[in-house]
Amino acid sequence: MDVTSYYKNRIEEFSKLESHYFNKEKKIPFIRLAIIIFSILFFYIIFSFNIFIAIAFLVVAIVGFIIVVKYDDSLISKNKYYNNLKIINEKELKHIENNEYSYPNGSSYINNEHWYSSDLDLFGNFSLFQYINRTTLKFSSDILADWLLNKANNEEIKLRQESILELKNKIDWRQDLIIAGLKNNAENNDVQKILGWIKEPSVFINKKSFILVCKVLPVITIISITLSFVYIPVVISILLVFLHLLIINNTKNNIKIIHAQVSKNVNLLKAYTDIISVIEKEKFQSQTLQLLCNNIKNASQSIKYLTKILNNLDFRFNILVHPIINTLFLFDFHNVVKLERWKQNNVHNTVKWFLSVGEFEVLSSFANLSFNNPDWVFPKISAHHFIIKAKNIGHPLLNQKQRVCNDFELTGNSKINLITGSNMSGKSTFLRTVGLNIVLASIGSCVCAKEFVLSPIQVLTSMRINDSLEENTSSFFAELKRIELIIKLTEQKEKVFLLLDEILRGTNSNDRHIGSIALIKQLIKNEAIGIVATHDIPLSELSLELPNNIENFNFDVKVNDNELFFDYKLNNGICKSLNASILMRKMGIKI
Repeated sequence: MDVTSYYKNRIEEFSKLESHYFNKEKKIPFIRLAIIIFSILFFYIIFSFNIFIAIAFLVVAIVGFIIVVKYDDSLISKNKYYNNLKIINEKELKHIENNEYSYPNGSSYINNEHWYSSDLDLFGNFSLFQYINRTTLKFSSDILADWLLNKANNEEIKLRQESILELKNKIDWRQDLIIAGLKNNAENNDVQKILGWIKEPSVFINKKSFILVCKVLPVITIISITLSFVYIPVVISILLVFLHLLIINNTKNNIKIIHAQVSKNVNLLKAYTDIISVIEKEKFQSQTLQLLCNNIKNASQSIKYLTKILNNLDFRFNILVHPIINTLFLFDFHNVVKLERWKQNNVHNTVKWFLSVGEFEVLSSFANLSFNNPDWVFPKISAHHFIIKAKNIGHPLLNQKQRVCNDFELTGNSKINLITGSNMSGKSTFLRTVGLNIVLASIGSCVCAKEFVLSPIQVLTSMRINDSLEENTSSFFAELKRIELIIKLTEQKEKVFLLLDEILRGTNSNDRHIGSIALIKQLIKNEAIGIVATHDIPLSELSLELPNNIENFNFDVKVNDNELFFDYKLNNGICKSLNASILMRKMGIKI
């Protein structure tokens, strides 16, 4: 199936449906106006003949008007729904054709101290996170970031692959999930505020006697007010109302605090309710998806009830009606008690609900990734340590038209692939290609390759080292700190896959060469595995000394009339051609 054509067809279909409902909706104001005018006219005519028939006609007209209003609302809702579907599919089409990124980039998760996230462009503009992300809620984004930063175990990978494969072709369902999350503008609302409130001790729920008094008192007060017109003195009603005011005064501060804690998240709760409703309508076969569904069983009704309570509390802002009903019925107090009772009943369920919704959004994002890239494969996971075997492996973030794929294989321990090559020949891109695909494979995703076998492993990089004014460290010292971590972990026999680019670049050529040789030998002694990319061609002679541990590869460059041509293909052996002098001459340096 041609994915581009598929999205174009959907855009055309949803554009037609949007126009259809928009054109229908445009006629409704005239129908409403006609109902009003003719109702008034006929009521006036009929009234002069028979008042009862006139009133009956008016009732029918009002009912008809309400039906038309509701029909208008349904047309607006459908028009908006198909407009959103059109926009979602337009985004996907632009993403595939032009490599445009329309979703949040996860820049808040950038951490230069992490083992690989900065070097592999996991977060920020044009990052792996932004490429995958189709989540609508912050809590879901947090889960996606966590998956990218931490590999799963073999069983988790298998279960995630099954779930992603099942969701892959549920396009309508996946896009309905996005619409449900977006329509309440809850993207930036933090579920941690709600979880924090749920974990806090309740204020009123354990004061059973006080709650009972507050239940009975309004009943007595209303009866007293009613009877004061006939039988009992008004002063009794006044005293009872005064007692109400004392209760309101003593509880208002706590009620205000509780309301403030959760009222700002009404849109978030509505978004969760809508998403859960979408999930509940679908049937799933895979083990993980069924488990997630069980976790949110009856959640939508429960969250709807919570939302209703919060809406009742928001009635406090109605300065005309609220003071009356709150004074007579202790309206706020009873709603806060309901709120605390809800919290008490759902304290153990809520985290499961939010986590399950978050995982659904994340799995749906990876399913979208797989659907958009039908040539990508799900890797075979090997329990044998260590193997990585890839056919036609490519950089996931490069457009298919620009992407150059290579075959790559590395097996066993104490193995280093040494890649030499000229400037801009593709060494760093290849390191990121391997690293990103290992990350994807190790969390259960499809990978950018025709075939891929992997023993899941933690990636550790030293590629893009920056100085830090805040920590008062130079880039060279920052690199030494990273190398110190690498040595420590390999000495501890941690299973890590190393991606090292131009190691010790911050010192002179001689020290760099000596240090690089010493480091590579030390890594091999520690049974390390990985790839080292370098301009230091003599470093490749290490393969003569350690032929069972080091294998040389290169990215070559063709030179024709001082013009450089790169094919970005990985070759066996040592690089024979360099291009720095040609580039310097092009920049005006007279060599």
